[in-house]
Amino acid sequence: MPGKGAPSARAGQRIGIKLTLEPGLTQQAVIYPYVFEVFSRDVHHKNKTMNHNFYVIAALVLVLGTPLIAAAGPYTPATRSLSASSPKYTAPTCFSNPSYKKTFQRLRDAAKGRPPAGNFRPLAKCLILAGKKKARPIIYATKKVKKKTIRDVKTGLKIGQRILGNTGPLHLFLVGNNKDESGPKGYDPDPQSRQLATAYCRSLKAYDLRDDLSGCISDWTKTFRKFDCCGAAHNPAAEFNGIRYQSFYYAGANVYSRQGADLTKVTLHEYIHTYQNNYTIWGNDIAAENAGLVEDYSPGPVWLEEGVAEYLALRIMYQETNYPSFISKMKENLESARWIKKTHGLTLKDVETRQGQARVNKICDGCGGRLYYDTAAWAMLYLESLVGEDKLIKKYYPQIPYLGWKRAFKKAFGMSINQFYTKVNRFMNWSEASQLRLLAAVKKSR
Repeated sequence: MPGKGAPSARAGQRIGIKLTLEPGLTQQAVIYPYVFEVFSRDVHHKNKTMNHNFYVIAALVLVLGTPLIAAAGPYTPATRSLSASSPKYTAPTCFSNPSYKKTFQRLRDAAKGRPPAGNFRPLAKCLILAGKKKARPIIYATKKVKKKTIRDVKTGLKIGQRILGNTGPLHLFLVGNNKDESGPKGYDPDPQSRQLATAYCRSLKAYDLRDDLSGCISDWTKTFRKFDCCGAAHNPAAEFNGIRYQSFYYAGANVYSRQGADLTKVTLHEYIHTYQNNYTIWGNDIAAENAGLVEDYSPGPVWLEEGVAEYLALRIMYQETNYPSFISKMKENLESARWIKKTHGLTLKDVETRQGQARVNKICDGCGGRLYYDTAAWAMLYLESLVGEDKLIKKYYPQIPYLGWKRAFKKAFGMSINQFYTKVNRFMNWSEASQLRLLAAVKKSR
């Protein structure tokens, strides 16, 4: 633990995935005793390519002290053979409406990331419905992936389903390793990397996300073979697709499960991203993306998107399972958040845009990640203390397709985002004892 100076260095082994990183982060990001959530955002799907922006953010390893048991949800997760064909799904009947088809194509071509003029509510409901397909999550895993690892993933999915409802179609891909991190040469490639890549790419092709199957398999075989430890990535749904397929893939999932890094909580975090994505339906605003701005009809800035996923995953695990690491993790987050505020004077508003993120990481290497996760998690706890627990899930996200994220924020929470920035800045100046009292107000397991 850090003393009077900066929090302890994030030293250890490197993650073995080549990524396009969030500005300011180095490509050889280290992971132990920290794990990294690798979050991929959907970029324009023109020409049916999977072009991803990856954000690599540090998150503390969490120790799961007690077993988790989740009752089966309405769509129980299932494993599927790597050689099996991709399941067939159908689009909602509203997608057969000729006028809807024309509108979708017009919006896709415009690439403005916003709803059409006029009464677009029926159209929005159609798109949202496409992301809540009555389909069970499918897990593809190589032979190297342990049964306990798969159980941990299923538990995280079931908790997410029970709290947030079903997201579908949703497929998960797990890579195994031959060695743990103590091996002198690190990790050997999973011998079934090609089979897993084939299953992954078949899904992309089946749901109209990539045409070049052989090229995809070649690319992803190389990618999966380079995976070390540890990470999880969420791939969002393609814009205006009647089958709003989403997926996760994991690196080093066995290590997560075996060595105490909380695979169930990580899975729940990623599942929360699928819930956020279910309400991100109007495609990408290419002009805003190119300018480094937050898109109007997105889930909001990176800190809000990641802060919600991280905080809710911790809080829901605590309330559903008596999760033992909630208090300790939040205390560690607070220590980091207070340090970055005291030492550098940095705030959430400083990382709202990509330009701001780049500036922050020039000031302080890794401070962007601390703000997205550590400060943002406490901002979400503070927000819930002001407005109640249910509004993030029940009020904010369902309004984004109709109002955009800024107006949805104001309607859900009764304040503008700038007013919230001001409140959070004041809150970060409270005494540590006063801040920690908010943890005591969080109800334990139900």
